[in-house]
Amino acid sequence: FSSWHRAPAAVFACGICLALVSGVLVAYSMVVQRYALTHPDQCGGRLRFWGREVRPFFVWCAGMVIYGIGSGGTYSVAGLLIPLSLLSALFVTLLVANLFIAKAMLGEVATPSKKAGAAVVLFGATLSSIGAPTDAPTEYTSDEVAELFGRTAGAAWFIGMGVVVVSCVLAMCIFEVKYPTRDLAASQERLAKLSPGESRPDMSDLRLAPGWLEKLMALVYPGSLGLDEAIVHVCLRAGNAMSTTCSRG
Repeated sequence: FSSWHRAPAAVFACGICLALVSGVLVAYSMVVQRYALTHPDQCGGRLRFWGREVRPFFVWCAGMVIYGIGSGGTYSVAGLLIPLSLLSALFVTLLVANLFIAKAMLGEVATPSKKAGAAVVLFGATLSSIGAPTDAPTEYTSDEVAELFGRTAGAAWFIGMGVVVVSCVLAMCIFEVKYPTRDLAASQERLAKLSPGESRPDMSDLRLAPGWLEKLMALVYPGSLGLDEAIVHVCLRAGNAMSTTCSRG
């Protein structure tokens, strides 16, 4: 690293590349795991994976390993070279990579809305990259991390995020119990069987959520995941930053 410190531009560029690689690896791992769980031959059969016939369980495990390399390996190293704000913006390009990988492996259709969303993600990542400061600190001692988390703003942010995530988890649990997914699937199946001009089938025996609540929970589910990742990434970044300073006391 000593030679890199004399060439900050090279360090910055390397961090950007590692962040993008991390996003691609995580996107690939997610598709691999979905391939293992949803493939028609998953029950007792074998799946074609990397040129070999493999049991679905081992395909899923391979996805987990790839996820660990991407989110814990290349991501952690990239976080030591570029600011966390830039790292997060580049990492989220995994959504774009997922679009193409899912199309290739799972046959998912790249709809116009998905393409538009990918364009928005790329545009935001580009703006964040252009505006990112190159002189932002990337190393912190344990005392500095403790001081940052101990500030009123830092403590309030961390506690607030934690409360929101826990609240979302409780809300999702209550929602799943009161409005089971199987009932929603049953209602969609009945609607799919309707003939043109046929009246809406009876749904009184199903526990279905109101339309407004379905739309709200459609935001709560992914939103809670994003907030949870924000907490995890900050903790991971703090831990890595402290670890790099151990050799210097």
